[in-house]
Amino acid sequence: MDATSYKHNQVETALVAAFDILPDMLPAFRGRLRHLRKHGVPDLPAVGRGGVVQYSTQDVVELVVALELEAIGIPPARTPAIITNARSHVPMQLELIRASREGDLWFVIAPDVFYGAWNRSFLCRSDVVDARVADFQKEYHRVSATDLGLRLKRTIDCIRETEPTKRGP
Repeated sequence: MDATSYKHNQVETALVAAFDILPDMLPAFRGRLRHLRKHGVPDLPAVGRGGVVQYSTQDVVELVVALELEAIGIPPARTPAIITNARSHVPMQLELIRASREGDLWFVIAPDVFYGAWNRSFLCRSDVVDARVADFQKEYHRVSATDLGLRLKRTIDCIRETEPTKRGP
């Protein structure tokens, strides 16, 4: 198996571990994953019933980011559009992939709850997050921050732990 290709059950198992999903919450969590996939996160081809879905590292990163955005209060209906727009932002994509290896990336957002604007946000490393959040808070007052890098690294590490072992000839 290609090192950057993962099966659905590996990805789901890793996400359940990384997001600390309790067994009684698993059906709702699976519904959330179906909702995201139905709306193009990640952007995978339909495989049909019984087909095997293969996820790349980038696909896993998109799922983690989408779930983390929802966890900090971004409405599920808005999440797919944010992820779709982020796909074309190459420096952001590179930073997210780096964070999946190193685990050091904070996502900070200033939501405008009255107008539904979620575009005032930035990514930064842990050594500057406190100062950047303080500056952002002076301007926008309401700020949410999440340790996205830690969640990404934890998910990728969990996936790698579930990789099937190769059998002999």
